[in-house]
Amino acid sequence: MSCFKLPITLCREIDSIIANFWWGNNSVGGNKIHWKRWELMGLSKAAGGMGFKNLGYFNDAMLARQAWRIICNPGALWVQILKGLYFPDCSFLEAQNGGRASWAWSSILVGRDIILSGAHWQILNGSSTSIWADKWIPGIPGGYLRPCLPVPVDAPVKSGNFSVKSGYNWIVNQNIRCPLANAQSSHTISLDTWKIIWESKTLPKVKQFLWRAVSNILPSFLNLYKRKLSSSHLCPICLESSESIEHMLVLCPWTSCVWFGSAIGYRVDVQSFTSLDRWLGSLLRGESMFSPNSRWILSVVAFTCWHIWKARCKFVYDDIPIVPAATRSRASLAVSNFGMLQRIQFLGQWVCLFRFLLFILLIGYPPFLLMLRLIPTVLGSPVLLWLELELLFGRLLVLVLVVLLLGACPISSYG
Repeated sequence: MSCFKLPITLCREIDSIIANFWWGNNSVGGNKIHWKRWELMGLSKAAGGMGFKNLGYFNDAMLARQAWRIICNPGALWVQILKGLYFPDCSFLEAQNGGRASWAWSSILVGRDIILSGAHWQILNGSSTSIWADKWIPGIPGGYLRPCLPVPVDAPVKSGNFSVKSGYNWIVNQNIRCPLANAQSSHTISLDTWKIIWESKTLPKVKQFLWRAVSNILPSFLNLYKRKLSSSHLCPICLESSESIEHMLVLCPWTSCVWFGSAIGYRVDVQSFTSLDRWLGSLLRGESMFSPNSRWILSVVAFTCWHIWKARCKFVYDDIPIVPAATRSRASLAVSNFGMLQRIQFLGQWVCLFRFLLFILLIGYPPFLLMLRLIPTVLGSPVLLWLELELLFGRLLVLVLVVLLLGACPISSYG
């Protein structure tokens, strides 16, 4: 992939296999519903996607990396061989494909064109820059100098270091114009909403569930009805309103009981409720997302939404009655158990560190202290020998203290 341009049909076939694996298969072997376009799934998590790599774009980014190596290392042996074969009388930036170009050279030129389309010249002394033909002004369309175009004072200046990651992100931004607006509504989903979801202290499957809920790609009856997969769009529990994601998780009468009895004691205001993403942002009440209280609120909201969804699915598919008190209790138990696991994991890290330090002090020296033990015998240095004795006595003292703390000291008193 880093040296050859793969056929676009092959890239799309591999992307299709990955998409089918992600969305899963049904009981009869067919593919399940692909609720979101694969191009949008390839966006980063901070932009509302899942971070899947588009194989074609990633191939182009890796080829651009090879072209960047040629630009930055013109004296390398392999670059000199390519120059002698394909562009002996011009620079790499001006080289042409030619009629007998190899697959590798044609692929490198694809990466070269990507760099030229997105890069800007760094002026330095200006000897190698054409002010009319080269892109050297960041912040204006195209980067070219044009008459009567204002030059922004705060134009962004990049570091000038190309990487596959930066190249891939640039290609995605150029080819995928993803509106941040929800496909089923007219409002725009803030980037902070995605940050709230992925930074919340909860299980990975619950984070993914919240992402699907905010993206409006859960199989609610309203979404199934729009895809002509259900005969009714009404909520199967209250039978009064359409079962949208907001109604299913927050606005349904039985969920209002769950939210009011939860740890945050939230009273649902149907009149002021607009969308799920804005509701998540309003729960923080202007607090920092990284504060302990905000993390706790997000954990409670995430687990409550998850158990509301599970109770709804059990009612629809297994005919298990809805009990708001039981759903609330299961959500509260999940929050407390997850918090306990987090504390145990934190304490376990400190215990591992303490055991490692205890092993170093009581059982054996690290490699550099073993060298210190050998040096006095060779050089006869009294200073290093004294240092080793201090370490040895310190180790014995720590051993005695540990034994005393454990209540198993072998020292006996004689009267």
